[in-house]
Amino acid sequence: MKILVMGGTRFVGKSLVSKLLNQNHEIDIFTRGNKSNPDNTNLIKGDRNDIECILKIKNKKYDVIFDISGREVEQTKLLIENIDDSFLRYIYVSSAGVYKDNYELPLSEDSPLDTNSRHKGKFETENWLVEKKIPFTSFRPTYIYGPGNYNKIENWFFERLFHLKTIPIPADGSLITQLGHVSDLSDVMIKCLDFEKSKNSIYNCSGEKGVTIKGLIYMCAEVCGLNKNDISLNRFDFEKFSHVPKFLSDYGFFKDLKNQKPVSNVHPYSLSSQLFSDETDKLRFVYVPEGKKVGYVKNKVFIFPVGSVLIKTFAYLNNNGPLEAELLETRLLINTNNGWKAISYVWNEDQTDAKRAIAGATIPTRFVNSAGKIKDVRYRAPNQNQCKECHQLKKVMTPIGPKARNMNKLVEYDAGEMNQLVYWAALGWINENLGSTSISNYADVNAVLNERARAYLDINCGHCHIPGGSADTTGLYLNFTEQDKEQIGIYKKPVAAGRASGNLKYSIVPGHPEDSILLYRMRSLDPGIMMPESGRALSDETGIKLITDWIDKL
Repeated sequence: MKILVMGGTRFVGKSLVSKLLNQNHEIDIFTRGNKSNPDNTNLIKGDRNDIECILKIKNKKYDVIFDISGREVEQTKLLIENIDDSFLRYIYVSSAGVYKDNYELPLSEDSPLDTNSRHKGKFETENWLVEKKIPFTSFRPTYIYGPGNYNKIENWFFERLFHLKTIPIPADGSLITQLGHVSDLSDVMIKCLDFEKSKNSIYNCSGEKGVTIKGLIYMCAEVCGLNKNDISLNRFDFEKFSHVPKFLSDYGFFKDLKNQKPVSNVHPYSLSSQLFSDETDKLRFVYVPEGKKVGYVKNKVFIFPVGSVLIKTFAYLNNNGPLEAELLETRLLINTNNGWKAISYVWNEDQTDAKRAIAGATIPTRFVNSAGKIKDVRYRAPNQNQCKECHQLKKVMTPIGPKARNMNKLVEYDAGEMNQLVYWAALGWINENLGSTSISNYADVNAVLNERARAYLDINCGHCHIPGGSADTTGLYLNFTEQDKEQIGIYKKPVAAGRASGNLKYSIVPGHPEDSILLYRMRSLDPGIMMPESGRALSDETGIKLITDWIDKL
């Protein structure tokens, strides 16, 4: 048979294609081409979301289509409505994640569906296939494991057991799940072609037995030759926040801790502009509990549900020089029933783990700056109380960076480049169209000078210098949305003069950077003068030049 496989170079797709080749089928693989194509297959390189790419196969005839990569109904519509419709079967990989929580097990294909599930696009696709009378078979697998699993579900347990590391578990570990082997899933997908009754049907697909999370760990331990007494389990409940782990690894956020590779339900994100922080690189990640939504208010920080975690690692990646990458600290913001909690973890010299640092830490180190020169610095990780200096609004702990305007940008994910807001929408966290604007990257020399300068002040100063922020009493508001010229600092006299003013009269004097208090404090390294007051031991020469040019042109 002539077969089209939508996504055939990773995990399930690789297993499926291998079995189809053994049966001597002729196979076209439609993929972005990020992974090597199996031998004896024809690669059609393209983005399935792009009509121009889909039209490459418009005139091709296929007997069967296997859709491994479809997540949203629009993707399936785009494909089927623009190709030859003579195919005999459309075999779709859905997910067992489409179901609502249910206390009655096992779930059947008729069990209630969760319209807020991040997998809702899957059952919407199934409904559309039924409505359009497309000859299809859909499979809803549970957790799939086996060779080539990029989620490394089973590998994560084995790695921690092998090294006798603590294993975090949800609640008491009694949560029941089901596993299915990738080979079994690909087998049943192929075998359904021989059964006419499977046409226009939806099937749950898993192993016969359920297993608790704790039971799964014990089974893996037995394979490793360990017994229960050798295993250290850590019960961690994000919502109750009843226990603060000693080490970053205890949370289980990363499948590869040193290289900062997150597990499948922890997602990277980035901001349009970076906080200076002594030229450190920032590696940001976010965890949102399954099935939960993220609230949106224009120009405000996203409203994350209880149980969410924001993860930010400070590092010197040294990409443009001879020094090796160095992870310095990882800060967590965890949203609990009692509000946001800040926890800092400082990395060890071996870069194998990070330990909780309640009192903060000073880390003498070297890094390669943006000009390619090696610089010495005493990097300062803040203590727990210092986190509140920046991360508070109206005396309440809060995140400061993840606003829609700061995240309306393209980011490279494992599956390719995508706008972050679109990606979050695909996860089911936010609505597809927020109507959000974007903010300039102050490092972009081609952007408008005023927008660059305001973006710099917003990310570096605007979280404190904002109504309700820790610097509210100054009346100097440097957040991006502030429009009042005096409150931005133009000809504004300081509330409390002193040596921090440098005997200057105004925060900003248009055309005269040398007479502006704002720039004077940016340049200083005197603890009693410098701004920001914490978070840096060096001057931001690039930022100083930017603000100097801006004031000069006002």
